[in-house]
Amino acid sequence: MNTIRFAIPGRPQPIQRARVFVRKGTNKISSAIPRDSREYESHMRVCAMAAAAIYKWRPGRGPYALLLDVYRRERVGDWDNYGKGADAFKGVLWEDDRYVVDARVRLFVDKVRPRIEVVVAELKNFGEAS
Repeated sequence: MNTIRFAIPGRPQPIQRARVFVRKGTNKISSAIPRDSREYESHMRVCAMAAAAIYKWRPGRGPYALLLDVYRRERVGDWDNYGKGADAFKGVLWEDDRYVVDARVRLFVDKVRPRIEVVVAELKNFGEAS
């Protein structure tokens, strides 16, 4: 089973939903992901790319299991909003997140060294009837 492990240093940031708004003058509806969420997803992607280079990891079709251990300074943010950041791994750790068949987000408090620890494991024969 192929496995990759790496850490995303710094304060974990829950990913916010896209904001929907009406453009003035055109009355067209648009949406935008808040800048801080976009920047944090970019940071996650860069960390994944560095780890993928070290492990010589190639994105594939899995199936994959994903574990995110989120170490925060305080209890802020819902687990699912941290998990949304895994979208940053598309094209780096897997071709598409539909190939992640088992995912888990665990929340911890670490006031000294906040971070996210990531483990991705390629599963063999997952979901096949026996």
